[in-house]
Amino acid sequence: MVRSYPHTMVPGAGMTPMLVYLDGRKVDDEIEVSDIFDSNVIDPTDIGKIEVVRRSIPLMTMLGGPSILIVTKRGTVRRRFEPSIANINPKGYNKVKEFYSPRYDYNNAVRNPVDMRSTIYWNANIKTHGLGKTTFSYFNADGPGKYKVTVEGMNAAGELARAVYRYEVEAGSNSTASVKEFSPIAKGFVNAVDSLRKRMPIEKVFLHTDKSYYSLGDTLWFKSYLLNGTGLTASSTSGLLYVELLNDSADVVRRISVPVNKGLGWAQIPLPRTIFHEGAYTLRAYTHWMQNFGEAHFYTKRFYLGVPTQDTWLVKSGSTVSKVEGTDRLNIDLELTRSDLTPAGLRELEVRLMEGGRERSEEIVQSNSDGRLSLKYDLKDRFDTRNMRLVIRTKHKNDGDQLLTVPLVVRRDQEIDLQFLPEGGHLVAGLKSVVAFKALGEDGKGTQVKGEVLDSKGNNVASFSSLYNGMGSFELTPIEGEVYTARLRSADASKSYTLPLASTAGTVMNVMNEERSDSVVVSVKASNGVINMDSTWYVTVLSAGRVSYIEPVNDGNLIHFIPKKQLPSGVSRITLLRGKTPVNERLVFIDHDDRLKFKIEQNKEAYYKRDSVSVSILVTDNNGQPVKGNFSMAVTDDSQVRADSVG
Repeated sequence: MVRSYPHTMVPGAGMTPMLVYLDGRKVDDEIEVSDIFDSNVIDPTDIGKIEVVRRSIPLMTMLGGPSILIVTKRGTVRRRFEPSIANINPKGYNKVKEFYSPRYDYNNAVRNPVDMRSTIYWNANIKTHGLGKTTFSYFNADGPGKYKVTVEGMNAAGELARAVYRYEVEAGSNSTASVKEFSPIAKGFVNAVDSLRKRMPIEKVFLHTDKSYYSLGDTLWFKSYLLNGTGLTASSTSGLLYVELLNDSADVVRRISVPVNKGLGWAQIPLPRTIFHEGAYTLRAYTHWMQNFGEAHFYTKRFYLGVPTQDTWLVKSGSTVSKVEGTDRLNIDLELTRSDLTPAGLRELEVRLMEGGRERSEEIVQSNSDGRLSLKYDLKDRFDTRNMRLVIRTKHKNDGDQLLTVPLVVRRDQEIDLQFLPEGGHLVAGLKSVVAFKALGEDGKGTQVKGEVLDSKGNNVASFSSLYNGMGSFELTPIEGEVYTARLRSADASKSYTLPLASTAGTVMNVMNEERSDSVVVSVKASNGVINMDSTWYVTVLSAGRVSYIEPVNDGNLIHFIPKKQLPSGVSRITLLRGKTPVNERLVFIDHDDRLKFKIEQNKEAYYKRDSVSVSILVTDNNGQPVKGNFSMAVTDDSQVRADSVG
């Protein structure tokens, strides 16, 4: 008999016992029901949720009457407690990991970060053959001094053995960096970085997709590469990758889970018309662990999803902004052609100007005989020009109900966002600094600019001109208490931009990374009395999550020449530390041209439609040595898929 059996009031039947379902299974055994309600055989922490069904007629009809639905987190196995039986809850087993042991062969030791491991090698499964011998090999770390080899074990007869062997390691040519006796603060910094890297390993993910643009009805094929942030080796932290597609409203339209094995995974996402529509989408990938570090660590890629039709019209557009009686006027020139490149001339069109989801204007116009069309719109101050587009629909039924969406690019000089970025983080009065700048147009993209920097009296103290995509730099020695502003050389640019205020005292760090130089030169400048005997300063370099360089800074050591061979290819972070506090910081990119080399050969010089193609691929390292690897390959038609920025 179940003492705590649940009942409910049923009209016309009085108090009626309820049915019990456990993880979707109907529990008919009275003993098992007693275990659940009287003996608490299910741990409360194992219960995911409990639902009571006593009002929904359809659900009660399906279940057979009023019911209690118990859903556990992992599924519960009924346990019967008997005095003669030991009840255990197995916890699984510990998976043995392979001990990390780097390889410093192929003369690549000079490009690895400093190696200060305390345990150099570990192997728990060394076996001797019939003659009692065996061999094994490993690579020393960078720490000079005495190394100890300890061997322990037993033979088949159970006899124990132990031996200790020592050898000397000198600070020689094979070290990746000059290893010195660091101060306790420097050692603490290195240990702190290593400890953080072990406790909070960073994961990075990259997706190789079959193409950069898609049409409705296509399938998005991809392969994922999940890597450790340190060393870019295959990650073993996560075994599941989440891949999502977000629409232009940032809503998740589709999410799939991809198993990852040894850092690799691949899958596909169909793009049916029933779910997706024409527009911009974002492909996003991340692991559960990566969510601890924020969305900035996620992989994202934007692409446009179009509508495929054989007779779709094509649009070539251009826009300018002019001033008319003090109002900004947007001038749009369109050229409409059919898929066979013949002009779509003398066609009656419905044109709507859209700002996000709101319609700003609607009119009926006609293209000329060349398929050209000119439109003019006055821009109001409240318009969000970053999200404006034209929607064009044909009025004649013989045109196949063409619907064209044309994004509008609006660039006004007075709306340029000019950002100033002092090298190292800030300006200091009396110290010459390099100031980088970046100019963004109204559309959020880089735009070319020229201008001057003026002091509070209107004197020209510096000139600047962007080199690429609105980016450039200039030198400035600020004066204490002075306010500097920048003005652009443009008839329409009446806006001024204020530079960051200079600190009265502090440090400035300048980094020279000449492409042909074998060293990165770091120069530290300081106000009088800032760097003194009462404080400890260091220049550190962090590469691939490891400390590659750390040297003290004092009045006699303000310029540091860091050999590039000590830094691996990629981005390195140079930081000026006061004790453990970062003061200045700078990123540099190191390129040893040590990427893998691909040689692709085809079996024919020319091919026909539906012809068989045979391709051979040879992959080598920078020394020409063949390498093993796992790669992905996509073959696309250039006439249908526009090439991306890398070819």
